[in-house]
Amino acid sequence: MSDTLYESYASGEDSIASIYSTVYWVQTFQSSTAHTVTSVKFKLYRIGSPGSITIDIKAVDGDGKPTGTSMATGSYDCDAITTDTDGELIEITLSYGAALTADTEYAIICMALSATGANVIRARMDSSSPTYSNGNVVFSNTSGASWSVYNNQDLIFYEYGTVPTHNIVTSEPTLGLSTTSTNTVIVSATNYTRGSGPSLGMAASASMALAIARSSAASMSLVPSTIKEEDLGSYLCVASRDVGSIKTANSLGGTWTDCAKEAAGGLAGAYFAQYLNRLCVVNNQNSGFSYSSANDITANWTEKVSFPNYP
Repeated sequence: MSDTLYESYASGEDSIASIYSTVYWVQTFQSSTAHTVTSVKFKLYRIGSPGSITIDIKAVDGDGKPTGTSMATGSYDCDAITTDTDGELIEITLSYGAALTADTEYAIICMALSATGANVIRARMDSSSPTYSNGNVVFSNTSGASWSVYNNQDLIFYEYGTVPTHNIVTSEPTLGLSTTSTNTVIVSATNYTRGSGPSLGMAASASMALAIARSSAASMSLVPSTIKEEDLGSYLCVASRDVGSIKTANSLGGTWTDCAKEAAGGLAGAYFAQYLNRLCVVNNQNSGFSYSSANDITANWTEKVSFPNYP
């Protein structure tokens, strides 16, 4: 999947930011879409041999200043970039992506620790009339020990990323559900097989325990923005009312009661159901499923070897 451009500012450049030694320049930004930032571009040129530029992604505090630990970093050797003062776009790829929350401000910190005043990296910027509304420049000449916020300045920058891929189940006719059913959902995209499951907090002798197998169900379709694929093998995932799956906060080491109630969202009137060895939580009874007769999960579910009142 090619990376998507999420945030950028590319007009009005009329000055430069000199990046070297203890002098850091920062561009803050925010996106209306949650995504994983993977790379950034700045319009750069060099004087002398400044070495590498290093990029650090951090959160931003209430004053608009970088704070906390590094979320992702990347670097680029600038000894061979242009010396033309118009600059050139240089892409710095992050060594690992950082997951960003929608409508939350973050900081891109630009550093060149081996550079000096005579061997410096310069970034093109707009210091007179910037129009980027989702962030601004922040400056430090103390290696980030203190920061100054400049709301009327922006670096020329581009921020790229990807939307995480999720494997979550939606209701499908092949599972005995009507495509028009808006409040019925099935277990998330992992297969469930019969067998004792002590990792789910159940005794090994449990006759109806369901243990999670680490494989995706190919027939399941995808619903974005719920669970990361890598989490599926570590948590009990069952469905919610709103046609989206939810992951239990407790991992598989949690008790079965905790996992089951948590995944059901504490919703009175929901049913535990079983279909093709998959554990489901549904809000209405639909054909093709086996049901527990105890329909109120919140009130009636207790830690048992099988569904409540289910043979």
